[in-house]
Amino acid sequence: MDILVAYLKRREDNISFLLNKPRGLFTSGTFHKLRVEIKKLNALFCLIKFCVRNFKKKKLFKPFRTVFRLAGKVREIQVEEAMLNKYFINNMVKPYRDRLIDLRIKKQKVFFRTLNKRFFKEIKKNFRKVYPCIENIKKEDVYGFLKNRQSGIRKITSRNPLEISQMHLLRKEIKMFNYNMKSLDLQSYSGQIPGADDLTELLGKWHDCQVISANLENAINSEGLNESELDRLENIRNRIILNGGILFEKINSLIPASGYFNLSENEFS
Repeated sequence: MDILVAYLKRREDNISFLLNKPRGLFTSGTFHKLRVEIKKLNALFCLIKFCVRNFKKKKLFKPFRTVFRLAGKVREIQVEEAMLNKYFINNMVKPYRDRLIDLRIKKQKVFFRTLNKRFFKEIKKNFRKVYPCIENIKKEDVYGFLKNRQSGIRKITSRNPLEISQMHLLRKEIKMFNYNMKSLDLQSYSGQIPGADDLTELLGKWHDCQVISANLENAINSEGLNESELDRLENIRNRIILNGGILFEKINSLIPASGYFNLSENEFS
């Protein structure tokens, strides 16, 4: 399908552009954009795997998965630093902040060491192997894939109210579904259903609360912080947990009914 070839080319161009940025220009936003681009690529690879039985997704995606995880470790610290800047002023909890800075620098060094000539050669080779696999994909196979993903979302949302593990799974499945719809230049369900964009945004905010509260718990249980700093971290962690609980309830109230994920074959005509 020509539209998938063009979509893959955009992913290749965008990922290559981001990875080749000078280290000094690699901002928090760069790490975020890189991870989004790799998520889009993974969604496309899943579609290809469904339509092309001998497609070696695991092998071809391996270098992208490696850099995605390394970028994620940096990004996670950056999100936490932003949160601390929001809630604390001046030099409050400075030892913990300094520890985060040191950890982020170490994670960044590991990330950049991975971006060597061998890595760039491997991803270029892997992209070249993918193009022939998508040229002859049939519309009916793509439709079958989307209906399969749609069914998975319906199965999750049928268990309302969701538990935490199901909420994490729903967030991933909706992202995957929307990326695949966009790869085909089709409107995602979130563009069609009132309140669905709110659901996607709330799921992202709730996930951030989960990650940050877990990191703060680890910090509280570690050594090197005085009683005053521990109290401040405990206070902010409780506020984040409370906020996460409120988001959790809102998400369950916005969970779409199965009809929200209707998909018609004529969309592919």
